[in-house]
Amino acid sequence: MYMRSNDILWGASAVNIFNFTFIQEYIATILGLEVGDYYHIANNFHYYTDKKECIEKVAAVRDFNDESFDYKTNYMSLIDFDKQIKRLEYAESKISFSEIDIDFNDDFFNDWYKVLYHRITKNKVDFINPILNKIIIQN
Repeated sequence: MYMRSNDILWGASAVNIFNFTFIQEYIATILGLEVGDYYHIANNFHYYTDKKECIEKVAAVRDFNDESFDYKTNYMSLIDFDKQIKRLEYAESKISFSEIDIDFNDDFFNDWYKVLYHRITKNKVDFINPILNKIIIQN
């Protein structure tokens, strides 16, 4: 992946690399292929000064437990995935206007929606993935 510009904290680590590797894994699964290597190159890799303290805290971490969580997903084709994306897009458009409780019948998409819902409304949510419950700070 070649990026023109990427901030290290939110762009690369929290959004871009996650999304691009997710797409890579998803396509490989549908095609029945092994997931290959991922390379992320940014011509302008930077951070914003108001995030400097957070980046220094992350850089100072020396010992960590690299946890993982495997979702059981229901989509097995690009058509199924696209349908879920459309539902997610619709649900996200409704978040600002009213509290909407939606079940995608898929744990991955339910958590994806909850991330969006929490980010927009600041309301507390309970994720299916226990790692999200640990890393997303909720008041």
